[in-house]
Amino acid sequence: MIKKITLLTSLLFVIGMAIDGMNNQAHTNPFGAPAGRVGAPADNGNTCATAGCHASTPQNASNLFAVGVPAAGYNPGQTYLVQVNFSGTGNKGFQISPQTVAGALQGELINMTTSGSSGTQTVGAGKYITHTSPQSSASGSWTFQWRAPQAGTGAVTFYGAFVNGRNTGLRLSQQVVQENLAASVADNGKLKNFRIYPNPVTDKVTISYTLDRSEKVNIKVFDIMGRQSLLLLNSSEEAGEHQHNFEVKQALSAGVYFISVEAGSKRFSQKMLVK
Repeated sequence: MIKKITLLTSLLFVIGMAIDGMNNQAHTNPFGAPAGRVGAPADNGNTCATAGCHASTPQNASNLFAVGVPAAGYNPGQTYLVQVNFSGTGNKGFQISPQTVAGALQGELINMTTSGSSGTQTVGAGKYITHTSPQSSASGSWTFQWRAPQAGTGAVTFYGAFVNGRNTGLRLSQQVVQENLAASVADNGKLKNFRIYPNPVTDKVTISYTLDRSEKVNIKVFDIMGRQSLLLLNSSEEAGEHQHNFEVKQALSAGVYFISVEAGSKRFSQKMLVK
């Protein structure tokens, strides 16, 4: 009789652990989500429900994470704090990625701690950041940093996926941060005699500047979402005055764009309106 009771108790314990694991596990990869699970367009909308990792249907939500960029926008190259904080039942985990619609990483994700329940790790060649272990408290919380991209990148979209338990609480959230155009335009003074005209543009645009020494120069056009629209110039130039004329009307539809000029280690950006 004692053996039967012991076996029955053990069986009930195993069943209970299995049920608890199914309902409370952060996901089938408790030590961090695999890359490409934030629901981004370039990832074909894949989420933590892909391949059966989580059974729940993703729900859109807000206020699950905050990017510490001021209302004026991010300054290119500056580092900002990103805080993940959401509540619910069950073990919690997350994954976030700042990327373009085409899937290019925007800026740089930086871990602040890589161990313990508050640890984070980058996956997918640094394109995504996720937890190192799930959190079971009433409110899950992680903190990491984001280094803003170069001037002229424009708006950056952060895609995020967040889970509470194995089969419940899968949520998706996005946050868009703008570039501080005033800071970017201020940098233009570092490139001597830098001018873009006419602006607004109706047909052709002229870009002129002076180089103190020979430099590799790249001139690109980005749309308001930070996607590269045109590569206007990619060449090595001698010191002195330079002027380039570009036909843009046929290549760009009407709207707001940013012309980004890279001269050696310096980057400069200016807003351009195409009519």
